[in-house]
Amino acid sequence: MNSDPQSVRDVKARARAIHDELKRQGHADVAYGNCLHQVAVQDGYRNWHTYSAKLRADAGLSKVKRTA
Repeated sequence: MNSDPQSVRDVKARARAIHDELKRQGHADVAYGNCLHQVAVQDGYRNWHTYSAKLRADAGLSKVKRTA
């Protein structure tokens, strides 16, 4: 089960679509994390970590997901 709020899942889906399209175009060297960063910058944030924390805070969740 995914504990990310819908807004985070939506942004990750945008990054995944960019990543998949770049791979389809032959750019297999572009990492998914770079795509997350690019989406964050496009949306006006410094980086993915800042954007993710903001989205999670807006959803009333902690800024960092804790895993066991």
